[in-house]
Amino acid sequence: MQIRGIGYGLQSSLRGNVVNVENNLDICAKVLPRAFDDTATIQVKLMRKMNYKVPYMYDVIRPQAVLDAAKHLVRTDLYKKHEVSLSQDWINSNEGKKQEC
Repeated sequence: MQIRGIGYGLQSSLRGNVVNVENNLDICAKVLPRAFDDTATIQVKLMRKMNYKVPYMYDVIRPQAVLDAAKHLVRTDLYKKHEVSLSQDWINSNEGKKQEC
């Protein structure tokens, strides 16, 4: 499927074929619902300079996934060689925090 713009406005149209794939719900039910820490997302905006108004890149990330990646990196040889470690104070202070929408 493709999403194509129509005219000069902000309207879009869908064009193409759709393929429906059967899904085993027993597997999905084991995964859902996720813990709050796994589902919470934040938007990260990267600026080249702070005085710019438009971000260079931005995306929505899960902090738990970033923390898991950092834990993996700390276990690699390069980080062990330079004695890099994660701050347990930061991890402990952010565990169990819930945000309300």
